[in-house]
Amino acid sequence: MTAKRIKIRTAICLLLAITFSVPPPASAGSKEALDLFHRILVQKEGNYTYQDKAALMETLEKTPQSSIELLVKELDAKHEQSSQTQEESEAKIRAREIEAYTDLLLRLCRKDNRQLSEKSTKALLSMVDNRIGLDSEKSFDPNSLKKRLVDILGTACADKYLDQTKCCLVKGYNNEFSPYAQIYIATALADLCSRGRSRTDSEARRIFLTMLKSDCPGLRRGGAEGLKSFASKDIDSAIDTDEAPLAVTALLAPLQDNYLMVRKAAAYSLRDCGPEAAVALPVLARAAETESDYSMKAYSMHALSCIGSKDSKMVQSYLKYLKDPDLEMIALGHMKFFGKTAVDAAPEIAAYLSSKDAVKRRYAAECLGYLGNDRDDIIQQLRSASRKDSDSQVRARAEASLKRLRDRQSP
Repeated sequence: MTAKRIKIRTAICLLLAITFSVPPPASAGSKEALDLFHRILVQKEGNYTYQDKAALMETLEKTPQSSIELLVKELDAKHEQSSQTQEESEAKIRAREIEAYTDLLLRLCRKDNRQLSEKSTKALLSMVDNRIGLDSEKSFDPNSLKKRLVDILGTACADKYLDQTKCCLVKGYNNEFSPYAQIYIATALADLCSRGRSRTDSEARRIFLTMLKSDCPGLRRGGAEGLKSFASKDIDSAIDTDEAPLAVTALLAPLQDNYLMVRKAAAYSLRDCGPEAAVALPVLARAAETESDYSMKAYSMHALSCIGSKDSKMVQSYLKYLKDPDLEMIALGHMKFFGKTAVDAAPEIAAYLSSKDAVKRRYAAECLGYLGNDRDDIIQQLRSASRKDSDSQVRARAEASLKRLRDRQSP
């Protein structure tokens, strides 16, 4: 082999060695940014500024998925170190580092619905399941850390790990004695249940039903929120019967709870249930008319329009609400959910296009496109609004409704 060929082969080998031994610049940048952040914490004795954290976030965002994996790895290591004996100053730095890492991790996961890898999922589940308890000797608040980790799992758990993560959260809920901890675990569990069915759903539903019977209003609210995932397609409910799902009937009690936040949660959970929740219509109608809180009136009426969207009798109730000054604006805003069921109410809605209130005109202009009434006089009123109304949103919504009506006429 000639000297020239040896030199060429040596150069190629060196190039390959450099290529495969040096980490990608972006990954190296994330690690270097974390090391720099740690040095800042040491220099500032555990404190950092918003600018310090923002600069770190900017670097991590350049390679979000690899940064998520890196943060989980670092967080796991930092937490392991925090369990060892440390000087007070070092423990303070470690605690602030752990707090910052979990916040950054949650922000990265929430953006663009990013998901955790199997390795990261197992690492976080291990931390939640085995190593974080109510230990007053730790340098950080374990409940606060556990809440963040549970939030991360509820946000970024990949679909194939749903059942495993739910099992961990169910176990965590059953082992907790703090209502605060139970509430945030149940919130994450509800998020996971809304994403898909798994073997743990019966146990999750049992938890939510039990929460409704608690003396703690926060737990009752959590139970009402959690049952949303089961109210429209309840597990174990009879098929082809007139019986309402168990979750729906269970939500009738919190709908009349003494605490507003519980009542609102129940109304919110019921609104996506459709006709299966018809048993709740009388209670919701009473709430819409008698509740003193405006937001609860709005929640109840929204649920009414969604559950009774195919019910002509409910349309008549809404027309009655239009004549009530306290309910008029809510009814006008929600009438569109009835669609063609309220087609005959279109002339009454169209009359609002001449209202002095721009918000009412906006609601009316949008609603008419959903009701599907293409009578000549209604079309003319919409055209006039789309061209001449002084409010740009009214003009835009009227034009959108005209297009919707034209599309309905197309073969």
